[in-house]
Amino acid sequence: MIGKIANPDQTASRKNEANPDQTQQDTKEPMNETISQNISDTQRLTRARAKILREQNKNPEFKTHFDVGANVEIASKDEDIYVKWYPGIVLKTDIRNGVGMLKVEYSTRFQTKRKKTKKLRKSVSIHSIRPQPPPGDTKGFELMDKVDAYHNDSWCSGEVHIILCNDIYSVRFNSSTEFIKFNLSDLGIPKEWVDGVWKMEKEIEVQQTQSVKPRQDDHAKKGKPVVGMKRKATAHPGKPVVGMKRKATAQPYRPLYINGNKIEKDFFEYLDNAENNLKEKHVDAAFAMLNQKRIEQSSWFSEQGIPKACFVPVQFLETVGYCYKNLQKPDKKGINILKGWVGEVVRGLIRPNKMWMQDVDIVYGVVHERLVDHFIGVEIHLMENKITIFHCGVHKVKENSVIQKLAVLIPAIKLEMMNEEINFNDIVPFQVKKAEGLPKTKLPFNCGLFVVKMLECRSLGLKKMSSINDDTAMDLRSKLCCEMFDQFMDKDFQEGCRR
Repeated sequence: MIGKIANPDQTASRKNEANPDQTQQDTKEPMNETISQNISDTQRLTRARAKILREQNKNPEFKTHFDVGANVEIASKDEDIYVKWYPGIVLKTDIRNGVGMLKVEYSTRFQTKRKKTKKLRKSVSIHSIRPQPPPGDTKGFELMDKVDAYHNDSWCSGEVHIILCNDIYSVRFNSSTEFIKFNLSDLGIPKEWVDGVWKMEKEIEVQQTQSVKPRQDDHAKKGKPVVGMKRKATAHPGKPVVGMKRKATAQPYRPLYINGNKIEKDFFEYLDNAENNLKEKHVDAAFAMLNQKRIEQSSWFSEQGIPKACFVPVQFLETVGYCYKNLQKPDKKGINILKGWVGEVVRGLIRPNKMWMQDVDIVYGVVHERLVDHFIGVEIHLMENKITIFHCGVHKVKENSVIQKLAVLIPAIKLEMMNEEINFNDIVPFQVKKAEGLPKTKLPFNCGLFVVKMLECRSLGLKKMSSINDDTAMDLRSKLCCEMFDQFMDKDFQEGCRR
């Protein structure tokens, strides 16, 4: 708790009791109660108040989860906007402008301008601190699992993209294109410090979708009105009492998750900037939204005769491509493409829970050429054995190695789904062709947006895409932001009501 500060009115009244004449003057001129005709008196009053504030801030009664000397981790954001957690210790608790602050010392030694190293000390907000996570039992990870990796004296969040031998994993950090190899001992299961308790990220996501709002039947059992239903007024509302304020009820903070990733405001701000090319997480969010629409409006899609389709994350097609060497030269265990995350997606075990060749006839995805930050749209027609690619016109069309591998790997996946023997030399590759009559952009930062919208139109059977152009790109960005927010915030909110 913060120490009490002397009330200015009480201070003035005590001063007026000693000087009745001054009281009479203040009654006539209330605006001058803190101003004296003698300038030195005003200065003494100001200094007295400043002294009170200094004394109040010296030993504030400030309770936190962190005692002085506690081992903690301190959050720091780099230029790529992903968080690093550095180890450190708490030196002092403090309050600044009503905000809880902690003075900490980093365990890591940082280099100064004079090329010397020292331990950095600074005051940080209590929201940028967490205790050291408890040790976890990490027996191993699968492809695309989210992990915390210890790199350059800090913990960073990333995803597993390649599993090597001897418990070595290739991990890509969020918002980065670099792959780094880690031993299993340097990886951990992601956790978040929420309201003084460690929680798994998946646990928080489930809590968001299931506990956003009480169920209607719960209200009915307790005899409370159901939210969203109007109730007839039985009496005229009373007049508000002048001078009284209604105490605001603080709404608990509930994070927004898309594809298991916690979304901040800068996710939408970046997308709504006309000179930013979409990142992989934006493409994945757009695809997740399109999948969800097909789930919620499945009867409409069926009545319109629109082919059964699904959208896969950016990393999916790339991960499938990693199986090409095993397809050429199988190991002792034989060819097994449908293992881990790839198998869960193809068999419909995870969202969007659509099994290929049963619930899905067409698969939509993208291939990201990271060196030039260029997206290529991909339509895989499972029944017609063909792959159609979508270019936005920024770069010259060249053969992409991932797509050429997919032409062989997709038929192999079909054979494995049907429990048939796979022989590399007997595989008939899918036909690869380029879509024609597509909109073109002259601006590299519109590439990702164009590809997403082209695949959306294609999945709906729309042939005319003239509305996708550089002049309408800004409007398309803003509309995409609103659609995704509505889908994953409002829709989940309503889903929580129905459960």
